[in-house]
Amino acid sequence: MTAADFLYGCFRKCGQMRPGYTNSPELLADGLREWLAWFDALNARRTNQFTTPDYVYPIGSNTGLNGIYGPNVQFTLGPVFTVSATLTIGSAVAVIPNTAGLIIGQYITGTGIPANTYITAIAVNTSVTLSVVATAAGAQTLTITPTFTGPRPEKILRMNLWLTATPTSPTRIPMAIIDVEEWNRINVVQFTATDVATTCYPDYQFPQMVLNIWPPLNGNSLEIFTWGFLNAPATLTASYSAPPGYQDAIEWTLATRLWGLCTNQVAVNRVDLRWLEGKAAKARQAVRDVNRSMPKLRNDFGGGRATSHTAVCDWGLLLVGSPY
Repeated sequence: MTAADFLYGCFRKCGQMRPGYTNSPELLADGLREWLAWFDALNARRTNQFTTPDYVYPIGSNTGLNGIYGPNVQFTLGPVFTVSATLTIGSAVAVIPNTAGLIIGQYITGTGIPANTYITAIAVNTSVTLSVVATAAGAQTLTITPTFTGPRPEKILRMNLWLTATPTSPTRIPMAIIDVEEWNRINVVQFTATDVATTCYPDYQFPQMVLNIWPPLNGNSLEIFTWGFLNAPATLTASYSAPPGYQDAIEWTLATRLWGLCTNQVAVNRVDLRWLEGKAAKARQAVRDVNRSMPKLRNDFGGGRATSHTAVCDWGLLLVGSPY
């Protein structure tokens, strides 16, 4: 089925159109925009996802951010992105009117940027200071490449140190995922790096997140379990497929979101919104019931396992085995 096929079902459920008719391109475009916005919201909740990917990122020669903790403590994870900047030959200051997503220590490349240049200071929405001076002038497009190129996790569920010294039989060491308060209580953060780490504080910045690793790490790999992402079709003619239950959830929910656009002037038989919302809620719940992790009980303390050391009860974890 194409995106237009799904939207046909949505508008029929709204009572907006007769069987066999087609909608205007403008209304279909509105429907696709609502689909994109809704899936963006769904990606913020674990039980909307039908997969839990497992990613392994080798440390190798990656040295991470050259920030306040040095090169072996902080690593970025996410997509490559670009920024527009104005450079001056002989100056380390790059004028950047939108500094969103930039972090001290990020490596930056582009015309007029020498190799291994990184950001040392940021003046928000004004400029950044580079570790070396520029060798070109004028408007340039600069590229920000993360330590690990991959999907930015919405939430890290589990994390392991992946020992790859013996590639044929790698070994996992569970890593504790801590919050900023626990990270703040680590007294000595930077010292000689080794190939073993036990703790990670994930800072969910955007579009690249920061993995704060302790002790400093210079070998092996990081294994990260996160939840997947729902991606809406980019065009009306693009095909879309998902596991059982999602077609019902998509059509009924988009019908509720598009109900306000189907005014009495363009609707053939506009249905009651409360009825639509009830059908949509049941369809979404069916999907979430399937996607929930196996129920399990656990107390606030890890019992020696590599878990957070806080004594705060996580009711989402208690009820469904995984944070929402």
